Amino acid sequence: MKRFNLMPQNSESPYMDAPVRLTREGSKDKELVVVSIPIIIALVLVYFLHVMQKPEMATGTNVVQTKKLEMLKKEYETLVLVSKEKADVNALLQERNKLQTNLDTIKSLNLVKSIPLDLLVAIGRNISEKLALTAISKKEEIVSLEGIARDNKSLSDFMDILVNQNVFKNISVKITEYSDDYGPYKQKFTLVGIL
Repeated sequence: MKRFNLMPQNSESPYMDAPVRLTREGSKDKELVVVSIPIIIALVLVYFLHVMQKPEMATGTNVVQTKKLEMLKKEYETLVLVSKEKADVNALLQERNKLQTNLDTIKSLNLVKSIPLDLLVAIGRNISEKLALTAISKKEEIVSLEGIARDNKSLSDFMDILVNQNVFKNISVKITEYSDDYGPYKQKFTLVGIL
């Protein structure tokens, strides 16, 4: 390519000494567009494939986690129901044992009418929930009390109260034995009191 100077020679022009560049601006732009379009399309395609795969994995994982959560909820509800039923059964068994003990005591008291009413009232006032009487008998000045207690302390407290309130002059333990037949009451006893 040739250089043409259209400016007069004597005028000072900053362009005079500038080198001439060969430019193909139109063709470079076309090359840039041709190269960049496939790259952009490839990037967009990779992005969409990546975005589309994540929800599929997430939904698959969510379905599995949802099923596990539902199964755990059902197991929890089952365990809660079973524990409530066990608690109800245990409470009913304890109540039944207590009522049976009271009925046995009433039956034995109805059979033995030789014991004075004031003595029965004094003994009955001092019976706690930790102790139950199953039989009372009297021969002259000696009264035998049979029953069940939860532990030794319950029995000794009952004996101390009867002596301190002057129900008996003296009271002693004749027989004690441990048994699991009476639910929470572990000790079967026989007391002998002197009036």
